[in-house]
Amino acid sequence: MNDLLTESLKQTGAQFLSDPRCAEDLSRQVCDGLILQGESLILLEYKSSMFSAETKYTGNVPLLVAEVEKKLVRDKAESKKKGVEQLADAVVSLFRNEEKCTIRGIDLNGVTRVYPLLVTLDGIGGSLLVSRLLNHYFDNLMADRTPSRVEVKPLLCTDAEGLEEVSGCFPKLGLAGFLDHWLSKDPNFMATLTAFTVPELEGHRNERMAREWHNLANEISARAFPEEHRAANQAKDIQ
Repeated sequence: MNDLLTESLKQTGAQFLSDPRCAEDLSRQVCDGLILQGESLILLEYKSSMFSAETKYTGNVPLLVAEVEKKLVRDKAESKKKGVEQLADAVVSLFRNEEKCTIRGIDLNGVTRVYPLLVTLDGIGGSLLVSRLLNHYFDNLMADRTPSRVEVKPLLCTDAEGLEEVSGCFPKLGLAGFLDHWLSKDPNFMATLTAFTVPELEGHRNERMAREWHNLANEISARAFPEEHRAANQAKDIQ
């Protein structure tokens, strides 16, 4: 994920920092990554936990909610914070004066908007209603702790595939712009990051994904049809 964001945010003017830590205590991680984009700050948590097929496909809602809470909010059995609680703590650490921490190499004084974003490896993060469920937990965790200096946006969730899909458009529209567009179209957080077409991006190709698909197709062709592939490359060299 860090490699994807580092590559896709080049030449966008945004600052990306992986594994940001409090300068006052370097053993204290703020979150897994952050993106500073003008007055907007995106706080990122990545979760690689996979969800069971029984949880995702049997229609057992209590079972699904229990596993979502355990893997993405808090593991009560182990008293361990997960993505949603970690993001709430990150907001509080950075923007509540009594708990404020600073991060070396990045100036947050101009930040006016904060976007908590949870990214899952499992496709469940890109499913309908997941952001709505997780934001309910986030709101409860932020109760009486919301900073006054910045606007804290609702917590949103996406899967890694959805983030990769939009990343090729970051030079034209930053991630904060995608999140704002999502919130403007979906104020109840029912949908997903890729559910709504951004009018300004119609016809804009994700160059990064196009390049990767070309490389993949070339590799498959070389293995499946080695002689034809070799002949095609030789013809290109002659030209």
